[in-house]
Amino acid sequence: NKNSGGNALLNPYSENGNRIHFYKDVIVFNVLISSLIGDKTCPKDKKPMNGTWKYCPYHGVELTE
Repeated sequence: NKNSGGNALLNPYSENGNRIHFYKDVIVFNVLISSLIGDKTCPKDKKPMNGTWKYCPYHGVELTE
């Protein structure tokens, strides 16, 4: 579904969450689907990591696309 501006109501790639305005309330939730995101790589050992991660859990370095 799309809003009046023609944009999708939900974005499965959004890292900041999706917002739904319902009268005076704003509901924020995340529908990030990791299977839609490609793997990232650890620059230290070149191993593939979950694409939703920002840092390598083993080395603490920022992952690359």
